[in-house]
Amino acid sequence: MFIATPTAPINAGNSGFDTHCNNSTNIPSSTTVYKALVSDGTKRRVCSNANCSGETSEHIHWSH
Repeated sequence: MFIATPTAPINAGNSGFDTHCNNSTNIPSSTTVYKALVSDGTKRRVCSNANCSGETSEHIHWSH
């Protein structure tokens, strides 16, 4: 985990945030693909149940 920069493209959506992270000069490793730690609740979601009780079936678009 790292901080890319505070000037991410706000209207670019999840893929825009991911691209911003992977193009950052702060990237720890150029051989790893990173995902921005953001969620819009539809295209990328962490949990849909309380305490993530649905396990991995609730997660959307966190892995490649």
